[in-house]
Amino acid sequence: MNPNRRLQRRILLVLASVTLAVAAVFSLYAVVFTYEVEDAFLNAQVADEAAFQKARRAETGYWGPTRDPRIQLHRSLATLPPEVAQLMRREPQRLEASGRDGRHYHVRALRADGEVAWLLYDVSRGLVVKPMRDSILWLLAWTSLIAVALALVAGYLVSRRITRRLSRLADEVDHLDPARLPSSWSSADGDDEVGAVAQGLEDMTARLRQFIERERGFTRDASHELRTPLAVIRAAGEQLDLQPELGPAARGHARLIRESTMHLEQTVDTLLTLAREEHADAPAVELRLLPLLEQIVLEQSCRLDGKPVQLRFDVPDSARVRAPAAVLRIVLTNLVGNAFAHTDAGTIRIGVEEDALLIRNPAREDAFPVSEEGVALFRKGDGSDGFGLGLTIVHRLCGRFGLGLRFESVDNELIARLPLTRGDMSHAEASTP
Repeated sequence: MNPNRRLQRRILLVLASVTLAVAAVFSLYAVVFTYEVEDAFLNAQVADEAAFQKARRAETGYWGPTRDPRIQLHRSLATLPPEVAQLMRREPQRLEASGRDGRHYHVRALRADGEVAWLLYDVSRGLVVKPMRDSILWLLAWTSLIAVALALVAGYLVSRRITRRLSRLADEVDHLDPARLPSSWSSADGDDEVGAVAQGLEDMTARLRQFIERERGFTRDASHELRTPLAVIRAAGEQLDLQPELGPAARGHARLIRESTMHLEQTVDTLLTLAREEHADAPAVELRLLPLLEQIVLEQSCRLDGKPVQLRFDVPDSARVRAPAAVLRIVLTNLVGNAFAHTDAGTIRIGVEEDALLIRNPAREDAFPVSEEGVALFRKGDGSDGFGLGLTIVHRLCGRFGLGLRFESVDNELIARLPLTRGDMSHAEASTP
């Protein structure tokens, strides 16, 4: 449903409900008021006759005939209608009583010198409100409907003006593209609350546009200014390592140069992938892990040079992960490189267990402090030259693309667990990077 229509219907429904409730309350008050006025008028007639009879009794010593022939004087309860007499015996102070055949009476007791007389006024034929009750109710009902209709018309005119601007503003927000932020908003020229919201959005998008431009400039410059010298340093380190006249110490320094350069290249690639918006829309495809991991292991094997480390590699050809190709390569490169770099002795195992890729490397339980969200931030492993951000950045990257990476520390091993695509993938089409 259109948000404009939904909001407008809510406004009209509230207006109609409130108007109908108010009309019902005032209609009830009007009906009660008319009945009360009529009863007060009839009671006043009976009270006036009672005052006259008491004055006559005091003057003449007996009850005289009534001035109003509609009001009857009864000197005993026995002469009253039976149903009225029975009621007055129980409630002598009662002023009204109902009789047979829909009759209605106003009654007043007269007491003087121990004698009791009764004034009885049959108002059944003299009632004004009761015969008009249906007409009054119909009049009030039609008046209430007219009031509701007027409220709906007024509410529609007001809500259409408000919701039209809100709907236009919501549509602009819904179609907002971070790559093409609008320079102005259609409702920003209003002096009401909608205009204030639109003006705030306009100011926010202006600041956001400047921020995005600065970010794009930074990532573009960082990509060029960092990758180029790192590639030169890495190539120089590889050439230096090939020199036969290098001694063991110099060759060790050359190896450190290559490893540090590889680590920096991986970190730069990971950070730029996190920073760039275009990677968020990269298509996810099912990728075969075996050829990709073989290639990464060969690239990172230099980190194991001179170490008493064994590698057990057992990844079936059917293992697949659904992810953007560039992102998966960065993640696996960081995981494998981290395992190679921080293992000085022992066995590194890369395999598949329980529908997940597991990369295990020896590590004391306190070497890589693991929290519920991954490796603890700014707490680096033993022997690391970094700042404890590598695996945390990889974990953030996986979280952004929904890869479900988890870290565990079990039995002096750091385990990186990356879920695979579920199901039998032996006959499915897959991409090979």
